[in-house]
Amino acid sequence: MALLLSIARPGSPALSYHRVASLTVITNEANLIEVASCVDEEGRRLQLAAKADGGSGKPPAYAETRYVVAPYDEGMSVTGAYAHLKSLPEFAGAEDA
Repeated sequence: MALLLSIARPGSPALSYHRVASLTVITNEANLIEVASCVDEEGRRLQLAAKADGGSGKPPAYAETRYVVAPYDEGMSVTGAYAHLKSLPEFAGAEDA
């Protein structure tokens, strides 16, 4: 599961493949969504290949991880985290992968 949308940030290449790497629920406060992004789907495949062979494979050219704070929802699932991301202006128009 991932989101496909080209997002350009100053000083870095455009990132097109975004996945929820982790979801942390901070009781009665907020939900913290860790979003890991790669340049494209091939970059993600390279990440997985490098992990599978113990890290000796070639890593993707560029990857970025950031955190998005969502309103507290004790029942939020990873699927709910993707729905929240798609509700944000930054991810408007993102397609499911």
